[in-house]
Amino acid sequence: MNIKAPAVYIAVFVVLLVAGRTVIMSDGSRMTAASNALGLVFSPARAAQKYLCGVFDDIRLYSKSKASLVRKAKELEKENLRLRNLAVISRSDKSRIAELEELLKIKSFTAFDTVSADVMYHSASSWFHTFTVNAGTEDRVSIGDAVFNASGLIGQVVETGKNMSVVSSITEGSSSVGGMIDRSGTKGLVQGSYSGFLFLNYLPSDADVKKG
Repeated sequence: MNIKAPAVYIAVFVVLLVAGRTVIMSDGSRMTAASNALGLVFSPARAAQKYLCGVFDDIRLYSKSKASLVRKAKELEKENLRLRNLAVISRSDKSRIAELEELLKIKSFTAFDTVSADVMYHSASSWFHTFTVNAGTEDRVSIGDAVFNASGLIGQVVETGKNMSVVSSITEGSSSVGGMIDRSGTKGLVQGSYSGFLFLNYLPSDADVKKG
């Protein structure tokens, strides 16, 4: 045993020396066993770091994309609301134009002076069908004047002010106005009712009246 021991020690020393020389003499193009071992140890860490960086980049891109989509959705919602409002205004304008055209047709068939006015508000009572318009004595409006729209006669002025007038609807129970059957020329008295219907009364007994 005493004779073989130095040989074993010498062999171990030679192995370590070779390993050490390999480490010392290695350059950039020739990696040693030690450096390779370190590379094997740190390679998974570098791969994990690269993966996590990619994940964080994806998260940042997703957050930016989501914020951009939310912003665009709000912008589209506002634009959609604006277009809907324009559509409502357009329909209202078309209705108003059609009504004015009908009024002009009616005006062309009458010899009376006319004044245009808008309804300001209606009465809240279910017994008195009245409404107020924004034309008064300054516009030459007087009590008893007839009021009509594109559909025809709708009421009579019962009260006037400087810039407003109160109109009693033709359907109001106490209202009455002369009327005539256009087909036959028969005359009578048109009276309102609280039911909202109009009645043509005081017709001659031989009046030629037909339904419709």
